[in-house]
Amino acid sequence: MKKIFKNIFAKKNKVNLAVSIFIAVALAVAACTGITCEIKEQPTVMVGGDSAHFTLYLQWFGTNYDHDNRLVFAMCVPKSWHAAENTNMTLVCSQSIGVDGMSVMPSANVESSTGKPWVDAFKSKFGIGPNYIDELEWVVFQSNNVYHTNNGDSPFGTVSVSVKTSTDNLQFKPGFAFCEDADGLSDYFTYYYGNSWGTCMLTTGDGDLQDFCNPAIGFAEPSSSTKNDILTFKYDANVDTLSLKDESEVYLCATAYTSDGQVITKCSQDEGSKLVLWGLKKWRIDMWPAKYFGLTSTQEFTRIEYFFTDKTGSVKVGFADSNAPFKYIYKCN
Repeated sequence: MKKIFKNIFAKKNKVNLAVSIFIAVALAVAACTGITCEIKEQPTVMVGGDSAHFTLYLQWFGTNYDHDNRLVFAMCVPKSWHAAENTNMTLVCSQSIGVDGMSVMPSANVESSTGKPWVDAFKSKFGIGPNYIDELEWVVFQSNNVYHTNNGDSPFGTVSVSVKTSTDNLQFKPGFAFCEDADGLSDYFTYYYGNSWGTCMLTTGDGDLQDFCNPAIGFAEPSSSTKNDILTFKYDANVDTLSLKDESEVYLCATAYTSDGQVITKCSQDEGSKLVLWGLKKWRIDMWPAKYFGLTSTQEFTRIEYFFTDKTGSVKVGFADSNAPFKYIYKCN
C-alpha cells in the first residue's frame, strides 16, 4: 500500500493531483473492504471458578501486498480473573495447517502506531466498552507462528479461548479485538483491526453482585484491596430515583466489620465524610479505611457496609435505592 501511495504522489503534475488521490483511495478500498471479529460462542450464566469458553471468528477481506505477520488477539475481562496466567488460547487459520498456539504478548513489545505497550494501546483504543465500572483489563496474546499472506488474499480463522474465572459474584460484557503485529491498531484505514463486545455474562460466586453491565448508584473501587489500600466510594445521582439525587451535598455513612468481631460506625455528616463532585452529578470520596475507622495493627476488615446521605442524615440511599446497605467485601486473594 505504501508503494502505491509513493508512486502516485511522486507525480509532480498538479493538474493530476486530485485524480491521483482519488485513484489511491479507490485502490485502498478495493484492496481491503473490511474486517470481521464475530463472537460465535459466549456463556451468559456460569459458576464462578469454572472455566469460561469463547469462540471468535476472524475475517480479513482483500489484504494489501505480500506480508508476514503474527496475529495479535486481546480480550477485556475482570482483573480478578488474572487472565494472563489462567487462559489457554488456540488459533485455526486458513493460512496454516493445523492448530496454532497463542502466547501472552511479551511486556517489552510495543504497538506499532502508538509506541505504547500493547495492553495500554488496547485500553486506549477501546476502553471498557459498554461496561460501567473500570475493574476490567485487556490481556493481549500473539500467535506462535508467523503467517504469510499474499496480496489480495482474504484469510480467516477461529480463535478458541478457555479462561478460568474467579469465584467473584459479578457480571460484565466481555470484549475482544484483533490485528496484525505490523499494522497494529492504526487508524490509517479502519480495516487494520476488528473488535466486538459480548452480551452481559454472569458468574455466580462469593459476595454481593458486582454489576459492571448496568449503571450503579453506588460502588467502591478497586473491587479487591487490603486494609492498607486507598478506597474510593462513588455515588451517581444520575441513576438515583430518590430525593438525594437533587442535593448539593452528599455524605458517606459507613460501618466497618473486623476480623475480631468489632463493629465500627462512622455516620456523622462532617468534612471527613463529605463527597466531592467529579463529574455531572457524580460524587466520590477517597479514603484510607484503616485510618478512617481507627483499626489497630492486628485488626483486619471483613466488610464495609455503607449508605449515602444528605447533610441532615435523614435522606439515605442504599443498594438499588433500598434500605439495604451497599457492601464492600474484603477477600483473601
